[in-house]
Amino acid sequence: MAALTAKKCQKYPRVRVYPISFEEWEPEANSFDLVISATAFHWIPKEIAYPKAALVLKDSGYLAVFWNFHPTPYTDFFKAVQKVYQRVVPEWGNPEKERSIEDKIREIENEINRSGLFERPIIKQYSWAKEYTADQYIKLLNTYSDHQSLEPKRRKELFDAVKALIEEKYEGKIIRPHLTVLFIAKKLC
Repeated sequence: MAALTAKKCQKYPRVRVYPISFEEWEPEANSFDLVISATAFHWIPKEIAYPKAALVLKDSGYLAVFWNFHPTPYTDFFKAVQKVYQRVVPEWGNPEKERSIEDKIREIENEINRSGLFERPIIKQYSWAKEYTADQYIKLLNTYSDHQSLEPKRRKELFDAVKALIEEKYEGKIIRPHLTVLFIAKKLC
């Protein structure tokens, strides 16, 4: 991804790509106006993520992190597909028994506040939906780290079953609702 990003940004001479992890990166303090992370900030240990983000931000800088959630309660296809998941990957449990989206949002907000490095975040929510063919939906699933980490034979079994469900019961297309939640927090001076 770093090589592709560097190639696409060649016409922007001030863009620099560092092909290392955020944890390994040794940036200059007070050098950025914005730190942004799209559905990835939770992978960085909290004791590194927030202090490093605050370190690199100018006094007027902002942290902007966002996640995409699947709205609940599940309906239609998303309720039906849970039977496939229960059969193929039962250890993943039942997502309908997970914490609510509201609880997840509150947890992220509290984590930002507990860092003591940022003002209370502004939280924006954006609901949207996208139609997917069976193949497009499988491509989307293949971007999820939990799906990618499945043993290849099991992942194929899961994807084949999900695709068959879409093709056989939903005429080859589904509409997936999305909820994008953005947290914007100004660095404390």
